[in-house]
Amino acid sequence: MLTITSPTTKTAEQQTKKGVVLTARVHPGETNASWMMKGLLDFLLNDSADAKVKRKKKIFFFVILFLASSR
Repeated sequence: MLTITSPTTKTAEQQTKKGVVLTARVHPGETNASWMMKGLLDFLLNDSADAKVKRKKKIFFFVILFLASSR
């Protein structure tokens, strides 16, 4: 799992952030989900004002490949 947010030293500020869980590739054939995930990662990791606001207000949890029915 990959976690993206703005660093903070204030415990109260960290506890008030809402979490967002994102999964992709729940099944092996869902290759389009990889491109969606890449685009979202590229957006959240850039230096735009919008991305900074998102990182400041939320904690994003990325599960890149989730294969629930693996045998």
